[in-house]
Amino acid sequence: MLRRILTDPRTGHVLDVGRTRYRPTAAIRDFVQIRDQTCRRPGCCRPAQACELDHTLDWQHGGHTSVANLAGFCDRDHALKDRPGWHFHTTNTGTIHITTPAGMTYHSEPPPLHDPEPEDEDEADTPPF
Repeated sequence: MLRRILTDPRTGHVLDVGRTRYRPTAAIRDFVQIRDQTCRRPGCCRPAQACELDHTLDWQHGGHTSVANLAGFCDRDHALKDRPGWHFHTTNTGTIHITTPAGMTYHSEPPPLHDPEPEDEDEADTPPF
């Protein structure tokens, strides 16, 4: 049996195991927990390690087991996500767009792990090599 596994060409880390696997690999779980840091519902501070990984586009509706389709939600918010009228969509950068039953929209971006390096104006035009 062949299995499609998408990896990051720079690091070799697993990013997507397609539709052949429902449960994420340890590498995907680590990636999502490090990226998310906390539950992804805006305002919830539960640590990602205490959250469940969930397919934002449900597995039964064609969602892949990938870093682009998984997010950490605490038990309460995982249950909220599955209620009628709630819609979640994750982008390749990990941003989640949430639409409530009342039509309100919220966006949850994964926090940066560190501050970006300041761009030096002299080096901005110079190639890095």
